[in-house]
Amino acid sequence: MPVFHTVHAIARYQPSSPKDCSPDEYAARCDLCQVCPHRKHNACELDGVLISVRARRQASRCHASKWPGQEPLIMPAAPAPEMAFPMVANPLPIETPLKTVQVVFITPGVQRGGAERWILSLCRWMQSPVLAVVSTSMQIDAGMRKELQRAEVPVIAHPTNPLEAREAMQAADVVICWGIGKVAEYLEGIDTPVVWVSHGACQWTMKLVYEAVGRVNHWVSVSEMARRVFPEEVQRVATVIHNGVDVDRTSPIRGRQLTRAALGLRDNQIAVGYLGRFSPEKRPAAVAEAVACLPERYVAVMAGDGWNDAETRAEAM
Repeated sequence: MPVFHTVHAIARYQPSSPKDCSPDEYAARCDLCQVCPHRKHNACELDGVLISVRARRQASRCHASKWPGQEPLIMPAAPAPEMAFPMVANPLPIETPLKTVQVVFITPGVQRGGAERWILSLCRWMQSPVLAVVSTSMQIDAGMRKELQRAEVPVIAHPTNPLEAREAMQAADVVICWGIGKVAEYLEGIDTPVVWVSHGACQWTMKLVYEAVGRVNHWVSVSEMARRVFPEEVQRVATVIHNGVDVDRTSPIRGRQLTRAALGLRDNQIAVGYLGRFSPEKRPAAVAEAVACLPERYVAVMAGDGWNDAETRAEAM
């Protein structure tokens, strides 16, 4: 039986927050999602969000405008014909033999998020030397800075060191960026090719894509879903490169018994883990909500932090 089953979900549904819809509203939404052509397994293929999670919140909207009394989410319109998506010519000719490529990453910040960990893993394991990680803001986590320094990669805050950042980007053979729309502002007068990587599939990412056009030479996404933020003509030439796993980072430091004891877990308990950022778009409290529907021996173990830390902890209690 699939994890999301309408009858089962409705039978077990209990509102846990004033933000949740009523059981009747939840049942109506689930029934409509059950037969919707956009359903793929247990999620909506339009944005990848689990149906049971999206249907629960009163403020949620159906992309396909299927739910009663609600309008669909407004997605950015495609550019007008006279503003067709400009395709930048590929400036990277194939050389024989291939030379060592020097790289600079540009990021909107260096926090403990998935995209930043992706940059750190590439800095550690990529054969090409990384000259620098340039942050377009002052939001630089001290721990991440130290980890990048261990990988012998300097972190440059563009707002305080613009000259140093420009020198690094000029020396690079390729600039890899994510999460930045007006990338041309940081590369004015610099001809270095730009690879733009899509890590998400939301409206925010789509907005940045349209701001970055005209300066990007190569488009990459970390999943098929993330490639959908690109215009159709770009999707045809974009490359999907799935994220790898840094096995050194996932090696256990302590054994199972010591770890469970430190978390206060009994032998008969089953732990359901969440590791990630505490912010609304990640829906961390959904883990606690799911565990609340399971037998008592299931317990949620959540590790992370974020600007929504206090509210997430309160909601998960």
